Amino acid sequence: RKTIYVNSELLNLIKFDITRYFSQIFLLILFLSKGYKSPISIFIIYFLACFISILLNVKCIPKIWINKKSFTKYFKRNWLISKWLFSQSIISWFQSNYLLFLTNFTLGPFSLGLIRAFQSILGINNIFLNSIDSWLPVKTAEIFKEKSPSNFRKSINQIILNYYFLFLVVFLFFIIFSNLILFFFDKSTLNYLFSFRLFCITYLLIALNYPIK
Repeated sequence: RKTIYVNSELLNLIKFDITRYFSQIFLLILFLSKGYKSPISIFIIYFLACFISILLNVKCIPKIWINKKSFTKYFKRNWLISKWLFSQSIISWFQSNYLLFLTNFTLGPFSLGLIRAFQSILGINNIFLNSIDSWLPVKTAEIFKEKSPSNFRKSINQIILNYYFLFLVVFLFFIIFSNLILFFFDKSTLNYLFSFRLFCITYLLIALNYPIK
């Protein structure tokens, strides 16, 4: 996906996503209409949708030729530069999942399901986070190439401030309209309105750390 994005072939990304999501919806309706409602069915649907997406869009996948000697050379060089990312990835994984493990261990599967439901509602935030992850490295490389170090720093600070403001607006929307959002998601979750608002504030603080990283 990153290779396609860097090559500015956004139309191919849209084809991948449309194929996958429409396949998931179609297969979900088909499986449910036939009475297959087990967790295994959901995993099969997800697998088939991804496989169909790749199969129908195989021509869109960039052809990447790798020279063994060059690969070894650049791998060693990049490892020296970015080996700290290995430990950072472990820490990030722990930060992302320790709350779920502790919740399930101490409060049981119902509370775990409730937090997962909140995370699903706040999944709109992932659009912005993934956008940063895909767009920011390319944009910063362009800025660094074209501008002086001092201007580069100012540009990055401005980008971070803009995203802070965007995150704040999004999460204020979630907090203000939390009654309506939970009602449409599932009426039973209205009993946990305060918990959801507290989760929104916590999630906002986590999200604000993302551009800094």
